[in-house]
Amino acid sequence: MKAIYTVIQIEEDFITVAEENPMNPQKKLSEIKIKNLSNFDMHLGSHVYIGFPKKIEAFYGILGLFFPIIAAALGLFLSPHFASLIKIEPTELIKATCTIAFFAIATSIVFFCSRKLPVKMQLQITGVLD
Repeated sequence: MKAIYTVIQIEEDFITVAEENPMNPQKKLSEIKIKNLSNFDMHLGSHVYIGFPKKIEAFYGILGLFFPIIAAALGLFLSPHFASLIKIEPTELIKATCTIAFFAIATSIVFFCSRKLPVKMQLQITGVLD
């Protein structure tokens, strides 16, 4: 369920919205200042959805899915080189270990970037309910 926000202030460049509390509509949870980049028609008291643009969400979803898979394939193809570096035979166990290691590293990178790094993109209004 997406959070619904209420427009509480309209300025020249920014619109201030407050998240509605589903249990107590009179009490607002948090206020956010955002831009109306899509030029939706709204007024004080309008109910809106906010989020990132669909194209950006899709791009990050695809990147988060395929980056670990590509890294795992890279680990499989590079496993003979790693085996030759440590002067052992490139067995199936070495190939599997390199594949899993590359997958785990890529997954950790995706997790770290999605959770720990500050979001540089700006939220925007994605829909107006009324």
